[in-house]
Amino acid sequence: MDNAAQASVREYILDDEQFPALLDHFLRNQAEESMNDEEDPIIREVYPMAINTITKINTDIVDSFQESPIEKIFLRSLILGIVKNDPLFMVIHQLGNDAEYDLENYRKNYNSFCELLEFWESNKSSDMTIDAYLDMELDKGKMSIEERKYIGILTFRYHLLDMHESIHLTLQPKFSSIMIDGKSIRPDLYFWHPSRKDFGLIVECDGFEYHSSKEMFSKDRKRDRALQSKGYKVLRFSGQEIYNTPVSVAEEILDTLQELLDV
Repeated sequence: MDNAAQASVREYILDDEQFPALLDHFLRNQAEESMNDEEDPIIREVYPMAINTITKINTDIVDSFQESPIEKIFLRSLILGIVKNDPLFMVIHQLGNDAEYDLENYRKNYNSFCELLEFWESNKSSDMTIDAYLDMELDKGKMSIEERKYIGILTFRYHLLDMHESIHLTLQPKFSSIMIDGKSIRPDLYFWHPSRKDFGLIVECDGFEYHSSKEMFSKDRKRDRALQSKGYKVLRFSGQEIYNTPVSVAEEILDTLQELLDV
């Protein structure tokens, strides 16, 4: 895509009234292309609803983190790139105040859920859905209402939509164990995989002014080295890159993610 076309996309991204229409256009095109050869009427009905639901969740989270035009361009370009590539390729999942610790717990819960799915598949009656089974376990007092809600989220992601191979994204995670000048770091984007501990990509978005000083340049490189020493791959984009070529930036991130998946 040439610079003029990217500039046009940028204008849509920055306009809060036009962006939803552009996103809807991408979703409708993706649904139509994906369902061209699909004969199952249930899938033809469920898939468009599923990608709209996942994209709505992702977009709502992304919009809550936009504090500058550059961040808006950066994050919304990524959402459009995901939808164009595969709307179920990624789910935005926020972690708490210790990303590494919280991710470890999530992986434990994910593995337990996979075991639960395997047990249900092996023991279910022909007419019992997973939701009916979970409700039965709730009625028996074998789980709390909070656990039922949490497992319901996992059921939607990993059973209904089969998103086991999808990438997870956390915005501005806190890495408590990685300290720079006595402070824990919060990179802009952290991409991870629920079942692969070797998978980790950090993406940083440098604003026009904040990262322009010699001091900030040096601090950014310290952050990069600290993250790389922990096994994370790091991509860093300047504000000028993001503003001028938002589509290319999103494509580079998605290409890098696919390369990491293929390792």
